[in-house]
Amino acid sequence: MTAGRFNEAIEMYESCLEGFNKNDPFTLANLVEVYYLNENYSKSVEIGGRIKNHKDFLNSEKRVSYALSLQKEGRLADARANFEDMDGPFSNYPHRIAFSHFLIEIGEQDAALELVAEMYSEFDRMDRNERNQKRRLRQQVNQLYQGFQTNN
Repeated sequence: MTAGRFNEAIEMYESCLEGFNKNDPFTLANLVEVYYLNENYSKSVEIGGRIKNHKDFLNSEKRVSYALSLQKEGRLADARANFEDMDGPFSNYPHRIAFSHFLIEIGEQDAALELVAEMYSEFDRMDRNERNQKRRLRQQVNQLYQGFQTNN
């Protein structure tokens, strides 16, 4: 998938959904992501709908692909509900960063700024080791925050 060979990845994951693996949530979650990356949003939404309540999918980064596919399909309320469900303090930073971008794209800059400021504050309250572990995420949040500062 990381090489951009989405069609091959789709074929491989689809072939894994045979027999007792027919409803394997891990494979289905990977299909949600690869269909999103391949810009087949309707298929991503279809498969994501099958596993949206599975415990392993609920906080998975693959669920971000499902929420973004919902957005691309024009189902903004459903996309937002998925992002809000993944939004929790001191956790799910990749999900929450994606949620911030989603809010910006739909014109809700104030809500996005509030979420970014919340994450920024959380990073400030972490001990040094935890901040170092989450350095890249903190940089992404800082870039978002700086973007708001330059736009005002």
